[in-house]
Amino acid sequence: MKRMMVKEMMEKAKQAREKSQEKESKKKPAETIEHLREGVTDKQDKMPSEDFENAKLLPILKEAYDLFHELDSRKTDAEQKIKKIEEAKKKLK
Repeated sequence: MKRMMVKEMMEKAKQAREKSQEKESKKKPAETIEHLREGVTDKQDKMPSEDFENAKLLPILKEAYDLFHELDSRKTDAEQKIKKIEEAKKKLK
């Protein structure tokens, strides 16, 4: 008798969890991304500004800038390649 009750409770909990997961999966990707972006901006606001006069931090800051610049250039290159591919598709059609 107790086993049946426990089993039923477990099944109800499982169904409730599945329903909540379905609701989450039905959300638009933009909504979930916006939620993540808000969290990042909150953390960034709490962070102290960089100390450019501290000689120990300069190599780290330079490396971070170089990595950011490299990622940014890769992004623009990828966007240009995508545009070229889309134009080639249009020409083929």
